[in-house]
Amino acid sequence: MSWKSVEMQVALPRVQDAAKMQEQLQQRGQQTQELLAAAQKNLEEVKRKQVNHSVNKADVSNKAKKEKQFNSRNDQEKKKTDEDKTGNDHPFLGRKIDFSG
Repeated sequence: MSWKSVEMQVALPRVQDAAKMQEQLQQRGQQTQELLAAAQKNLEEVKRKQVNHSVNKADVSNKAKKEKQFNSRNDQEKKKTDEDKTGNDHPFLGRKIDFSG
C-alpha cells in the first residue's frame, strides 16, 4: 500500500500541472485569435482610409489637369491675339493681297 500512496503523491501534482498546461494552451489559442482579429480590423481601417486618400489624389490631379488645359487655352488665345496684332503691322507686307495682275 505504501507504493500506491507514493504514486498518488507524485501523480496528483502532475495532473494539476497537466491541467494548467492544457488551460494555457486553450487560452493561447484564444489570445492569438483576438490578436489576429485586431490586426485584421486595423488593416481594414488602413485600407479604407487609403482608398479615400487615393480618391482625393485623383480629384486633385483631375483639377490640376483641367487648370493646365484652361491655362494653355488662355495662353494660346493670347498668343493668337498677339500674333494677329504683330502680324498685321509688318513693315514690308500689306494687309491685303492683290490678285490682279
